Amino acid sequence: MEIRGELVTLRPWRLDDVRVLPGVASDPDVARFMNHRFPSPYTREDAQAWIAGNSLANVQLHWAIEVDAELAGGIGLTPGMLEHAGSTMIGYWLGKRFWGRGLAGDALRTLTEHVFATDRLRPRRMWANVMSTNAASARVLERAGYVHEATLRHSIVDRHGAVHDELIYARFAAAPA
Repeated sequence: MEIRGELVTLRPWRLDDVRVLPGVASDPDVARFMNHRFPSPYTREDAQAWIAGNSLANVQLHWAIEVDAELAGGIGLTPGMLEHAGSTMIGYWLGKRFWGRGLAGDALRTLTEHVFATDRLRPRRMWANVMSTNAASARVLERAGYVHEATLRHSIVDRHGAVHDELIYARFAAAPA
């Protein structure tokens, strides 16, 4: 299923993404603030494994971000389980040459609104975490209507071993009581 924003199209990952995904995702600046499961450098084998895994999923949780028919990045959901049911984490990334054009914000707003309105997950809360030094991503979240909920002091480590505060942002399907 494709979801159209003002600037981006969110679409399922495709087999032909294998050849371009490593070039978009391999920049160390792209991986810098990503979780450590995001490969760096990003190889063709990593791309094949990612796309194969997504093609087997029963529920679509990850989308390619496309701009002008070109792969620009990715966005995805991690539904909470057990006591965290109804709280879904959202994460996103863009290739470096796509930065600074409002594309991440459009992708984030588009998927958030789609999930709240139509997704069968029907979360009451969507949230994201950001390393405190990633001010650009914090601004993307704020512009997409996410509110800073918490700062977890010295709780997250980047790829170089530096410890950062972790900022938690959230948006709600309805105003919390």
